[in-house]
Amino acid sequence: MANRYGRYTFDAELDCDWMTVDVDITFILSNEGEGDLIETESVVISLSGQDISRFVNWNYIDNLIAEFIANGDQKDYGNG
Repeated sequence: MANRYGRYTFDAELDCDWMTVDVDITFILSNEGEGDLIETESVVISLSGQDISRFVNWNYIDNLIAEFIANGDQKDYGNG
């Protein structure tokens, strides 16, 4: 059975008034008792290898991560 917990990276586009950038979002998903936990200190948004985490809207990033997890392929994760 595969484990759904661990380090993940996915690509996304971030927009502002004057540009759109393609970024990689990396985070660690773990289990804390009864629920999943995204280790916030592990979240890194990078553009060409440069960490741009301090420049982004974190509510939007949280939503992107939640959507990524929700769209995960359950057959890859197994039952737990």
